[in-house]
Amino acid sequence: MLSQSQTAGYSFSFPSTTAAYFFYFIFFFFSYFLFYSFICFPFFFFFMNDPSLINFLANEKKNLKNSLFLKTQIILTSSNQDNDCICFDSINRN
Repeated sequence: MLSQSQTAGYSFSFPSTTAAYFFYFIFFFFSYFLFYSFICFPFFFFFMNDPSLINFLANEKKNLKNSLFLKTQIILTSSNQDNDCICFDSINRN
């Protein structure tokens, strides 16, 4: 005969399992918070104050914008004689 805490081979241990999940949540939450607040953020702040890096990122953003603009061709086509339908085709045809 099965006891109250065991059903079909699976034993229920509600308080200890809940406490373990709570501990895991607290541990991973605080480890994530501590890692990103005390390790990643200071390095990010330090490197973002570097003028050469800021200029490099600005140039890369400008180059990316220009390359996307050049590679993306907007082709105006019409479906009938009156030219009242304008379809934008942004597929790279190179």
